[in-house]
Amino acid sequence: MVWTTKCTEGPPRPDGEQSTNPRDMAAPRLVTIDAAAAALSITPEALRARCRRNARREGRDVAARLGGGVVAYKLGASWRVQIPQ
Repeated sequence: MVWTTKCTEGPPRPDGEQSTNPRDMAAPRLVTIDAAAAALSITPEALRARCRRNARREGRDVAARLGGGVVAYKLGASWRVQIPQ
């Protein structure tokens, strides 16, 4: 006897409903301080200073919540910034 499995997708989701499958969820896009500063119309030095002032430990990570959904994460010696769309 041969066992086979058939991969099938469920019925299509209605428009506007998002998948709960972790593989379908996009990872947040992190950009460098220079790119984030250009997008936020401030200098990179000013953005680094705001990150240092607002840095808080969250478990093992360090994050700086800068307002308006902008969050900076400390990765080693550098910062990466997540800017909402």
